[in-house]
Amino acid sequence: MGYQLQWSSPWRSVGFQWQTWLVLISVFALLGLVPFAVYYMMTVFTSPPPPSTFKVAAASFGLLTEIMLIKCLATFLSGRYRQAEQRAFTIRARGTGEGGASRGPAAGHAPSAPAASQVNARKADVLESGYLF
Repeated sequence: MGYQLQWSSPWRSVGFQWQTWLVLISVFALLGLVPFAVYYMMTVFTSPPPPSTFKVAAASFGLLTEIMLIKCLATFLSGRYRQAEQRAFTIRARGTGEGGASRGPAAGHAPSAPAASQVNARKADVLESGYLF
């Protein structure tokens, strides 16, 4: 009996997690609200008008906030992608339909295929080490 390495798309796995969508919606909502907050900080004070350094500080706050939000989103998504990439490979026994005829053990010989627990242990070792061969 042989084994087959199957692959599935990591992005599909990431996209099906509700936490990913929660973070995406939150970050995009904040990315949309930051310009309004900066505009409000620049225009809320009318008498006396704020110094120009306050407006520069408000604009800097907005720019840095946008950069940090994008950086946090990129870090979050790359971490999720790496986790999904490690889980994207599965090792499955070949059935009779995929790898040709399935042969049982020869008369008087013990089966040479490892047990399912051995396969799962080997799969865990491969994923931890990061190497397939």
